[in-house]
Amino acid sequence: SKGIVSKSEIDFEVFADDYINLLEEHNLKKVNVVGHSTGGLIMALAVLKRPDLFCSCVFLDSVGPKGITPPVPLEQLLSHFNTMSEDKDYCREVMASTIDSVDKASMAFQNLFDITWGCDKVMWTGVIENLCTKIDITDRIGEIDLPTLILHGERDFVLPLSLIHI
Repeated sequence: SKGIVSKSEIDFEVFADDYINLLEEHNLKKVNVVGHSTGGLIMALAVLKRPDLFCSCVFLDSVGPKGITPPVPLEQLLSHFNTMSEDKDYCREVMASTIDSVDKASMAFQNLFDITWGCDKVMWTGVIENLCTKIDITDRIGEIDLPTLILHGERDFVLPLSLIHI
């Protein structure tokens, strides 16, 4: 997420191309890939573009093929993410509340938080806005012809389970 300066630069198709380029640069083929959350959507787009690079895929609490349906009005959700981007303590608490039985003092959580907090601030609202308004690959998702496993937790508060049934 380094270097993105405007929401218009947030494009999941480009993110998928970046992923494909990374695999090609390292001469990786027939990889088993796991996509978590938004990474699941990016993984799906990459697999659709270049299935020859992949062996199997796992969707782990992934965003669905239609992005997300905000649980509150979009403006309210964007305001919340903007607050998270500006208030480190608030952000830490929100992140911790989304992970069942998390130890906020653990190195694993702190590393995850530090990576998230280090994202360019435009990403905080830009990704959410794009996931709510600019993505729908429902008509293409069935083209994935690889062994696929979909794992989705019962306590996912952002994405209702009904949205990832394909």
